[in-house]
Amino acid sequence: MGETPLLAGRRQKGETRRAVIACNDYLRMGPGRSLAKLCKLYRSQRATQPPTRRLPTLKEWSRRFGWVERAEEYDAAMESQRDEQVLRELNEMKGRQLMIAEALQTIAAMRLQRMKPEELKARDVLRYLREGMEWERKARQLPVKGVLSIGEPESPGEIMALPEGREREQEREE
Repeated sequence: MGETPLLAGRRQKGETRRAVIACNDYLRMGPGRSLAKLCKLYRSQRATQPPTRRLPTLKEWSRRFGWVERAEEYDAAMESQRDEQVLRELNEMKGRQLMIAEALQTIAAMRLQRMKPEELKARDVLRYLREGMEWERKARQLPVKGVLSIGEPESPGEIMALPEGREREQEREE
């Protein structure tokens, strides 16, 4: 039978297969683990033979082979793996949201091209542009508030986004 690999740390001189199995079981218990809980688990096992059912043996192995340090190393590695998984999932989500934002902008642009100028109000054009740009900025993790500015108010024929709240005031005036 092959050597049982340790989940964290290096196997030490005199560390038996039974001690390694017990250490791995201890590590897998995660935060809140304790030797007493591991011993209780082992004492409740009837179908398989645990490495030991004696708490003093577990305490000796833990002390002698540095289980507390191994647990810290193991927990840090597990946390790192979870962080990497969350980051992968966030990147996948951002990619999906970016595709949707770009598709919405394309659809809105096509719709705007088919519309007759008299069908469009300035606020509708601004809303379409603002929504598409805001979604794209969010998906690209760019700042959203206070950055949407198309043209300058002094430039004739160009559109400028109104500051937050001003658009509603203007809509009421129309």
